[in-house]
Amino acid sequence: RPRITTIKDDRTSKMLGSCPSVYRSSRSIMVAVYLMVSMFGAPGRIHMDDVKDYRSKVLNGQTRKVRVVNEDGFEEESYVHLHGAFSMLGCDVTFSEPYHGQSKGRQERTFGTFAEYFAKETGTYVGSNTVARHEDTQLFYRALNGKAKRRDVYQWDDFVRGFGRFVDWWNGSWRGQGKGMDGRTPDEVFASLAGQPRTIDPETLALSLTKPEVRRVRENGVRVGGVDYWAQELFEYSGTDVVVRLPLG
Repeated sequence: RPRITTIKDDRTSKMLGSCPSVYRSSRSIMVAVYLMVSMFGAPGRIHMDDVKDYRSKVLNGQTRKVRVVNEDGFEEESYVHLHGAFSMLGCDVTFSEPYHGQSKGRQERTFGTFAEYFAKETGTYVGSNTVARHEDTQLFYRALNGKAKRRDVYQWDDFVRGFGRFVDWWNGSWRGQGKGMDGRTPDEVFASLAGQPRTIDPETLALSLTKPEVRRVRENGVRVGGVDYWAQELFEYSGTDVVVRLPLG
């Protein structure tokens, strides 16, 4: 089943970034983050689901022990923090409580609306549980395995385009009746409340889309992915550790 990563403004329900993927990972999350930051600026705070992918080192950083040369010229071990994407973008991060649906209730209700307005309209909806599962489900699974003559199973590219159109509809046409929405669309409420966006310069944004790793400088430079990289500036760090950043793409 497709995985959909979304980033939503909690006050207005506006979808700021999204990424459909076959498997959710730090990359699909970063695609959604990139779209949000490039169009609307970086948030001061972001609240995420308490699952493994959202706690990844790429997003939240990590502390590593490295070998460095101190001020007296002697080698010693030291701990350094390798910044993740969120700290580089200046975002405070909080997580929902594990196994506590109320701590992410608004997002869960949004996904329920997605199922009602989008997933069930695709023609190949199989339900999220046995209660919602309809009697044609087995036919869909047979079609996916080539055991039936159905030819109307949604293709991936069609799904991605359809979901993109749905997000546009959600932001511009769906009208919320909850607190502070007053029957307005997410776009309308967001436009009435949004202040000056906290923009991120392109270089910092590009750097946030990288994975930090520690490498030991050898006589041939540093090795990344089986390839040696050398620069004259690395000479003074020979035999010690440096941080390299690998583009996620």
